[in-house]
Amino acid sequence: MKKLFLLWAACLFSVGVSAQYTLRLTSSVVRGQQVTQHAATYLFGQNAIAAGATAHYTAGQAVVLENGFSAEPGAVFEARIAPGREAGAALYVTAYPNPFSQKLTIEYHLPEDATVQLGLYDASGRLVEELLPAGRVSAGKHSLEYSPTPEVAAGLYLYRLRANEKVILQKAIKQ
Repeated sequence: MKKLFLLWAACLFSVGVSAQYTLRLTSSVVRGQQVTQHAATYLFGQNAIAAGATAHYTAGQAVVLENGFSAEPGAVFEARIAPGREAGAALYVTAYPNPFSQKLTIEYHLPEDATVQLGLYDASGRLVEELLPAGRVSAGKHSLEYSPTPEVAAGLYLYRLRANEKVILQKAIKQ
């Protein structure tokens, strides 16, 4: 049991690191700095861009400017959607909006046909809801919408995609 908890804790602290597919920017871009960021699917900006700084953001599906994003007068900011930058042959999963309240859309890409299972877990590792029971799914891009019941409290949750022998954990925050 102790080993399982340590494994779960390690997963909890490592979620959200698949920045090549979904990227969340929170660090400020300071005067004189030039930053270029690319994400295969979504790029979320919650950062500040100072006067005299330059930021170029590119994503395959959307660049989302969230609360906390700002660009001061005199800053150079460019956001582009470049669908050709999609993940292609890689396995990935992402969810939006995040944080969510009434609905969470989960998208995933399978490079090949796979036995897939998708579940939502609370921060202690307990299964809250099985979103997609184990079953065969064809290669390609897929999505599903999750609408939590009123019993699902606000807080940190993890959604886990298992495709054959590979597992990806990501975090989602319910408001």
